[in-house]
Amino acid sequence: MPKSHFLLVILMQVQVSTIRDGNHEDQQISSLVIETPAEATLYLINDIDKIRLENTKNDLLATLGSIPQLLDDIYSNNSNVTCGKLDAFINHLALLEGNELSNNEVNFLKTSVKRIKTTIGLFN
Repeated sequence: MPKSHFLLVILMQVQVSTIRDGNHEDQQISSLVIETPAEATLYLINDIDKIRLENTKNDLLATLGSIPQLLDDIYSNNSNVTCGKLDAFINHLALLEGNELSNNEVNFLKTSVKRIKTTIGLFN
């Protein structure tokens, strides 16, 4: 199956509280977000770009930079290269944790990477 057919499906659930005519109502709204691993990687790159980093933002972005193209190349099997780049990214995050990045930022970014890896069949 070509990589372009892999999809990341995320169920998003939001709890909404409203007050109407003095009555409190809770609703749960659900929606599905469907994206390819390449799109998920672009969102990850966008998230990193928003984080305030002193010296290492360019290094992190460079590590991920070619991944969307690798994932969209349906004519070759780039799983090993992609896995290596994603693992290098996670290792780089570990070095930044507690210094330039908070634990919450690192966990958020690692979770995004793990979702991408799982979607393309890289389960470690």
